[in-house]
Amino acid sequence: MSIFVWHGQKQVHQEKEAVEAIMGHYRLYYDMENLSDHLYQPAGPNYLIPFRNAALLTVGVALAEREGIKWLVFGGYSQPGWGYEYPDSTPEFLGAFGACIQMGTGGRVRLVCPWSGWTKDQVVRWALDHQVPLELTWTCYAPSHQGKPCGECPACKKRRWAMEVALGETYPLDN
Repeated sequence: MSIFVWHGQKQVHQEKEAVEAIMGHYRLYYDMENLSDHLYQPAGPNYLIPFRNAALLTVGVALAEREGIKWLVFGGYSQPGWGYEYPDSTPEFLGAFGACIQMGTGGRVRLVCPWSGWTKDQVVRWALDHQVPLELTWTCYAPSHQGKPCGECPACKKRRWAMEVALGETYPLDN
């Protein structure tokens, strides 16, 4: 089971389409949760949503408990040096949060963070090596009115950089 969370993000339609395409590709299902009254995506240069990952993990562990799922897998990574960081994506935070999850669920749910401590280009390289359909994914925080990536937000810049490093060639930002 996968979780898609709407938290008021501008790119909700593109993200939902990407989730549906990926779930269809792997023949999986997902649950959509609406946290738009509780989380928000501020305007501005960094798009940082305070404590977002912790909130998403909290929803995830609650659903895992409800569904009897033993492993909560978080796909975040941590890459210092981009001018803004997600403190709730660091290996230290995720280790501590994982301990809280185990304690709070009596050990019934464990947090797994396969890319914790990796850089985005390392995640992209892994995805390419494992034939993950990256063309189905969405990254942009500020899509155009036509639903195309802006190319300028931090997410677009990171995606382009990571793809170019992993591929060793220029990457056109189509999705």
